[in-house]
Amino acid sequence: MKTTFNRFLYAAMAISAAVVMASCEKETQGGEDPQPEPEPTEPVQLATPELSVENQTSTSFTVTWKAVSNADSYTYTLNDGTAQTTTSTSAEFSELAAGTYTVKVMATSEDEDYTDSEWASVSVTLEEAVEETFNLEVFLDEFDAYTRYNSLWYIITGSGVSAVKYCCTDNVGLSEEVVINALVSGSENEGIYSLGSDELAMLATPEGFSSGFIGLDSATEYELDFYVTFASGQSTLYRESITTESAPDAGEEVEKWLGTWTISSDKSFSWVADGQSYSIQVEDSPMSGTITISAGTGNQVVIDGLSALGEGATTTANVTADGKLELTNNLAIGSADEDGYVPMWAAVGELSTGGYSVINGNFIPFSFTLEGDTATGTPYVGTIQGGATFTIVSYEIFAINMSSGYLDIMTLGPTYAGAITLTKQAASSSAMRMIPAKTAKKTTLKAFHKTGMTVLHAN
Repeated sequence: MKTTFNRFLYAAMAISAAVVMASCEKETQGGEDPQPEPEPTEPVQLATPELSVENQTSTSFTVTWKAVSNADSYTYTLNDGTAQTTTSTSAEFSELAAGTYTVKVMATSEDEDYTDSEWASVSVTLEEAVEETFNLEVFLDEFDAYTRYNSLWYIITGSGVSAVKYCCTDNVGLSEEVVINALVSGSENEGIYSLGSDELAMLATPEGFSSGFIGLDSATEYELDFYVTFASGQSTLYRESITTESAPDAGEEVEKWLGTWTISSDKSFSWVADGQSYSIQVEDSPMSGTITISAGTGNQVVIDGLSALGEGATTTANVTADGKLELTNNLAIGSADEDGYVPMWAAVGELSTGGYSVINGNFIPFSFTLEGDTATGTPYVGTIQGGATFTIVSYEIFAINMSSGYLDIMTLGPTYAGAITLTKQAASSSAMRMIPAKTAKKTTLKAFHKTGMTVLHAN
């Protein structure tokens, strides 16, 4: 009996286990599938900063960058030195010697979901600081037709200069603000001038750059204003005043000619291309313009504006005892160049044999007779070798080789020609008068074109 009971017990337990197992299997089949454990995510690397260099001087600079999304701070180094940390988007470096510097910047985050960015890098080269200086010397001088009472001159030197704008005015004592505004906004047409690159380079030489203003009034105070910008970006106004000397008594006849005149002619003279050379052309084309006549030495006067080369290309004329104004032929206004050509005023004549030529010789090309405020020019009539006659039609600057008799053209024109008349203008003034800049002191005018023409000589 005991054995039989045990067997029954084992059978009952087996049946019970089977029921439980069947029950569990049935419940699993009726539910959802089990979900797998999520895979761990990889952290995202921050974007690399984009670097820019600002406020660079000879001893300092600043590196800036835009904020990087999700970055908490930035780490930077200078020339791979000790790393620094900042929450700003810039790093300033100062008190540096000349040389090349490399700045590296990395964006960082405290969030475990982000990793540091790549290093961004930028290099900066600091140049040795250049001493910034400027010196202005204004003085009076006398040579040729330029005297201490109708001209002034200056010499400027400096270092570290990047730009210069300047003017000469007889309206002295204006405030710095007014003068600076006029210099910054003014143009050459308004009497405001700038130094070119070659002239700026001359500032650093021992001789510096020299130039001047002519055709000025005597016993008058003038002011030279130079607005100088240095390589560092700093700008400074330099001002010097000087008073021209009183002109000697020019005499009553000379005084009549001093002032501003309107000049007109019924013809015009110019050079035109003729194959490989140039020929003279005189046309029935009226011209008009303005000249100024100022006192020279004794009975001499200085005429500015007569040449097609423009202001500063002056000539001198004599005033006779009976009040006539006489121009001068073969008037040299500079020294000979390496080829022996001398810039000089010379006359152009119409030949009785036909055509035109530059006429060499000592004579008066035009003589002007004044009646009231109008002066009428009388041309010179003479003869050349061979007996042909000529009548002067124009007067201009040429470069003439006195040995060979050949000339260079200084300007193609047009130039006043034919019947020339001068009419005196009424005196006028302005609130702020700028003095037009003239040719540099003792600078030789350069030839423009070779003509191959032989200058004829008057008997």
